[in-house]
Amino acid sequence: MLLSVTFFIISVTSVSACGTGEYSNGGVCKNCDAGKFMDLTNHQTTSCKECPVGYFSGNSQASECDQCDSGQYSGTVGASACIDCALGQYQEESQQSSCKNCPDGYSQSSTTSCAICFSGQYQNTESICEDCPAGYYQPIAGSLECNECTPGTFAGFASDGQRSCNNCPQGYFQENPGQTSCKLCTGLTYSPVRASECFACGLLSPCCT
Repeated sequence: MLLSVTFFIISVTSVSACGTGEYSNGGVCKNCDAGKFMDLTNHQTTSCKECPVGYFSGNSQASECDQCDSGQYSGTVGASACIDCALGQYQEESQQSSCKNCPDGYSQSSTTSCAICFSGQYQNTESICEDCPAGYYQPIAGSLECNECTPGTFAGFASDGQRSCNNCPQGYFQENPGQTSCKLCTGLTYSPVRASECFACGLLSPCCT
């Protein structure tokens, strides 16, 4: 009696071991995408790791993430690039997830620092130091607004900002605040220095002596 013997051949598929910057996809090693990395060697991990906040990976097949420099940030995991601090913000440290706002009365001097607004300036709504406009002044550094010149005073525009207002000279006046010039007293009237109105001439007034 003859015995029938059947032989089964088992096919074994070889799975490749992946290196740094790679992951295993169905036994095939593929490069990690930008924003991700893999620091293991001789592995079969099926996904790459995402860069943490404050770090980024701009290239594929990264074995590690690069840190964001000072003046930059990365606020989400898996970032492929860092973002520069916006106007009015700064960041003096590296590896950060956000930038800081410049303090009140300061303006961004670079993405890593802020500088105080000088006297004659103010911090506008866009967090930029701006010269006081004509008719206004500010004697104090680090201010958020400028002050109106009071009646009897004036201020023309200055390229470096107005730190103070000028008095109207004798014979001139200004009744309104925030003005850029004074008005001449006319007729039989006069005014002292820093006058907000003119006065009728009398026997003892300057215009009659």
